[in-house]
Amino acid sequence: MNTPKHTITSPLVSPEVIAAYFKVSRNTVLNWARDGKIPAVIIGRIYRFDPILLADTLNISSSSLR
Repeated sequence: MNTPKHTITSPLVSPEVIAAYFKVSRNTVLNWARDGKIPAVIIGRIYRFDPILLADTLNISSSSLR
């Protein structure tokens, strides 16, 4: 059984929210996640993002990602 690397502490957001923030396409965000450049939660084939974890990883304000 896989052990989670961290606990999710905030509502998850879609790739579209992340794409809008960075002004890139949804596919770019998904590629970043698949390549391990940004952290993602994968539920089946659905990608979601924890804004706090993403902000901590990228050193930006998490409130701007919600």
